[in-house]
Amino acid sequence: MFDAMSIKKQGLWDEKIGKFIGNCDMGNALEIEGSNTAATEALVFMLVSLNGKWKLPVGYVLQNKITAAVQAELVKTVLNHSHKSGLKVWGVTCDGAYANLSTMKILGCKIGDNYDEIQCWFNHPIDNTRVYYIPDACHMLKLARNTLGNNHVLESNNGFIKWEHITNIYDEQNKLTLKFANKISMAHVHWTNNKMKVKYAAQTLSSSTADTLEYLSSIKYPKFNNVAATAEFCRVIDRIFDFLNSKSKFSKGFKSPIFKSNISTLENIITPLIKYLYTLKFKGSFLYTSAKKTFIIGFAIAVKSMLSIARELFVVSPYFNYVLSYKFSQDHLELLFGRIRQRFGANNNPNVTQFKTAMKQILLKNSIKCRTNGNCNTFDDDPAGSLFEFKWAKKKNQEEFPTESLNHNDDYIMQNKLYLLNNLQSSSIFYEAKRSILYYIAGYIVRKMNLNCVSCKESLLLQRCDHDYISNQYSSLVNFKNRGGLISCSDSVFKIVSECEMLFYLYTENLKKIFVQNLNLTIINQCIRKFSLDYNIFPLLNCENVSILERPHKLLLITIIAKKFLKIRLNSFSKNYTESINEVSKRHILTKTILFSNQ
Repeated sequence: MFDAMSIKKQGLWDEKIGKFIGNCDMGNALEIEGSNTAATEALVFMLVSLNGKWKLPVGYVLQNKITAAVQAELVKTVLNHSHKSGLKVWGVTCDGAYANLSTMKILGCKIGDNYDEIQCWFNHPIDNTRVYYIPDACHMLKLARNTLGNNHVLESNNGFIKWEHITNIYDEQNKLTLKFANKISMAHVHWTNNKMKVKYAAQTLSSSTADTLEYLSSIKYPKFNNVAATAEFCRVIDRIFDFLNSKSKFSKGFKSPIFKSNISTLENIITPLIKYLYTLKFKGSFLYTSAKKTFIIGFAIAVKSMLSIARELFVVSPYFNYVLSYKFSQDHLELLFGRIRQRFGANNNPNVTQFKTAMKQILLKNSIKCRTNGNCNTFDDDPAGSLFEFKWAKKKNQEEFPTESLNHNDDYIMQNKLYLLNNLQSSSIFYEAKRSILYYIAGYIVRKMNLNCVSCKESLLLQRCDHDYISNQYSSLVNFKNRGGLISCSDSVFKIVSECEMLFYLYTENLKKIFVQNLNLTIINQCIRKFSLDYNIFPLLNCENVSILERPHKLLLITIIAKKFLKIRLNSFSKNYTESINEVSKRHILTKTILFSNQ
């Protein structure tokens, strides 16, 4: 794989070699056109093992926007050296830049008008075997998001795909101050300030976004009519990206690696998704024939190459049991660039000398970790770590209910409760949506509770019966998103969570005064006061072997549930509040602007 990293445009005197450096340098004392101009990029080539953990940069050149023909010769040079070292190169990964696509065409790849006409390979310059071209899935995902975000409306056979539907999700979740189990935030809606962040594109065009659109449409929520086409587009992109981004042999579904046993099944599922992309239109014209075709062509080539590589690997090498598509991701190079920029602390724009020094030190020491705020996330450990490793003992989680004596005015509480209830129930759909989200969160809380008492565990789970109105009324979101792993909580758990939510609104005066002293302790104490003697809360709780000095399990359950819910709720609201008081952050886009200016 190869990619270019922006460096600072600067001329420097090197005493060791007795010459000025900083201009374009292709190595081996090659003199080509443009070599007297200052270098603005370092084009780095890397090899990644398919059946091991190593990933090593094998060369780099200093360039200033070289042509596709020169780049094709450099790719051939790397292939030749790899072959001489006894390495078999199965594929070449790069992003969707026009020069890269032209490079692959020069090498021998052919881009047809449909999926079946694509030739995704070229011949190796020495042994004439096939070398496959794999466009980077992360870049194709960002281009898909950019295409929808810039054009606002695309057309499929099922209707119109609208960016407005995604912004509507953000607006409605802001009103609720809760989310329908998705990640949509201000950063996702104002994506132009975070174009390079892969996670924002992945979370925007995701199955969770599609689920939210379909759920809100099913309950006839305002502004969410005719969202089927948008939901379908999000789900198709998500499934293709999952297929091209499998990281573990234990993953299931679309994230599953390619095995001998499932390759035909995966091909039958993924190929129709690619053909769906070829049906997309913009202003009456097919998208794949326009200038916005890159993500369609890129996904098609990547899928065809991955399936072809897997089939050949299983035939040529019987020791290959599965293929992980993440091995062909450009993330490995992006993480290397992050480590190079991290090498000099605050200097994230190194010059030629600093780049060379950082590369040598990383190869020799290999203990510099990448930052967590880069374009992509790191999912695996590097082959070699630092000299010393420290592991901190896990802090014991002691769930105790607060003992502070807090004064409450019961008349004031009841008066405000009635006011809030009247306001909430004025919009039945708004009220139903909010309760469904709370029920979803309550199930998550039950899943995260680690209890030893059998009776306590049973009291947290929903016991199915004929008169189960809670399950029918508020579990619509859980039932809609459930693929077999979600939990339906008991009536008692839901009542405690609902009371915490009501008290949160109460003590913050409908979220107008949030800076309240001991807000979480106040809410927990109020819940304990209300539910500790209520026989309808955990009525079947029958804990054996509880000593006299031991705290009653009922109080413990109420406290743990309230504490866990408030931890989720208050942290979530703090993010919401921060977004509301701040403008859209321009730090990321301005940082990239400086880096790409080579200053």
